[in-house]
Amino acid sequence: MKIGIVGSHCVGKTTLAKALSQHLSLPLIEEQLRSSQRQFLEIGYPTLNSIINTMWYPHFVFDLIRRQIECEDKESDSFISDRTVMDYYIYYQHLSTAPVSQKEILKSVVSDRFSKQYDNIIYLPIAFPIVGDGYRDTDSDFREQMDVHILEATKHHEGFFALNAQTVNDRVAETLNFLKRRYGTRSIMEG
Repeated sequence: MKIGIVGSHCVGKTTLAKALSQHLSLPLIEEQLRSSQRQFLEIGYPTLNSIINTMWYPHFVFDLIRRQIECEDKESDSFISDRTVMDYYIYYQHLSTAPVSQKEILKSVVSDRFSKQYDNIIYLPIAFPIVGDGYRDTDSDFREQMDVHILEATKHHEGFFALNAQTVNDRVAETLNFLKRRYGTRSIMEG
C-alpha cells in the first residue's frame, strides 16, 4: 500500500505520516524539503525564501522531486510519504519564475507519476494557525492559496480521502477507517 499525505504547509502532514507509518508498520518517506533544507543551509541559504529569490530555486525544486521519486522507488512495495511529487510541483508552479514551457514539461511528468504511484492520497485541510519553524512561509494567505491549489490538483485521485479530524489520534483513526472501508479489515491489518 502506497499512501501519500498532501496539504499545504504546516497542517500536520509529518505528524500524521509518522503516526500512520508506526501504526501500519510501513516505511516512512521523510518530507524531502527537510533533507534539502539541510544541504542548502550548508551553502548559505538559511530560509526557503532565501532560495526562492535566487537562480537556485528551480534546481532546489527539481532536487526535491528527484529525491521524492528515488525514495518512492526504493520503497516500491509500500510506504507512507510525507508529501507527494504533486505537492512539490504546486509550490514550484506558484513560486518559480521559470518559463511556462518548463513548468508544463515538469507538470506532465509529475501528473503521470502522481496518478500511478500512490494507492491512497490523504488530504489534510488547514485546521489550525501556522506555527513557524524558521524555514517555511508564515503568511496565512499564502498557505490558504496553496491549500486550494493542492486540493484541486489531488482531489481527482481514485484513492483520495479528505480528513476532518484535528487531533493526531483522531486523524489516524479516521484514516484507518477509510482504509478499512476501501480494502477490508484484514488487508489493513497485514499492512
